[in-house]
Amino acid sequence: MESNLVSIILCTYNGSLTIKRAIESVLNQTYQNWELVIVNDGSTDNVLEIISSFSDSRIFVYNNDKNLGIQKTRNRALSFCRGTYVAVLDDDDFWSDVQKIEKQVSFLDANSNYNLVGTAVRVFDEGQNFLYSIIPPEQDVDIRKSFLRFNHFTHSGVVYRRKTAQQISGYSEALNVKDMEDYDFVLRMGTTGLMKNIQDFSTGYSLRTGSNSFKNKKILLKNNISSVVRHRKKYPGFYTAYLFSIGKYIFYMTLFRFLPFGIKSFFLKLYKKI
Repeated sequence: MESNLVSIILCTYNGSLTIKRAIESVLNQTYQNWELVIVNDGSTDNVLEIISSFSDSRIFVYNNDKNLGIQKTRNRALSFCRGTYVAVLDDDDFWSDVQKIEKQVSFLDANSNYNLVGTAVRVFDEGQNFLYSIIPPEQDVDIRKSFLRFNHFTHSGVVYRRKTAQQISGYSEALNVKDMEDYDFVLRMGTTGLMKNIQDFSTGYSLRTGSNSFKNKKILLKNNISSVVRHRKKYPGFYTAYLFSIGKYIFYMTLFRFLPFGIKSFFLKLYKKI
């Protein structure tokens, strides 16, 4: 039986320092029926030169005329996809398990009531030094229990059904989900079917001080509060999540933002275990 095509979306903006590793982790996958859809979001570095060094007919490159931002760029990438499933890989992350896609596709093929599957994650700093591991809840029922408080899916680790993503109109481009479009997306995907996290450490995530999640933390945390309110009827634990999101905002504004990167990493690790 012919295997299902997996469309891998890789959005990049000035990702020349890390994109080679990301693409190589795709090429090393045991599952080979894929297409890699790369959208360059108006980069000003030599990322296109690095991409062009890979000669593979399954790699497709598209360029935004100007920098559109991650929300619109993710949707543009999604519009080019042809696969039954969509995998996501950000330009500074990588897949550490060569069987990652094979495992996720096998699960989705065998479980039609599931629309989204993620993995466990290892987090690294900018120098590729290991920081900590994230072992998210595995089963759907456990994911939902605290989904309003925590995004249990690292986006570079997810594979989802393309048709389901189209049904929810892809990634929101609204200002109130700026820098958390990935979290909003999986929250909305969770309303369409079941979710799972495979417990293998298949994804490597880069924690960078220059990333949007660090630079725009104040905006992200304010948007997180509105997200809890917006999804309050879809997931349990609203009041706990609402107070928790306000507490995170206060903590960041009064202390966290002024801490050195190493101490921030410690608190992030602790936060993932709460």
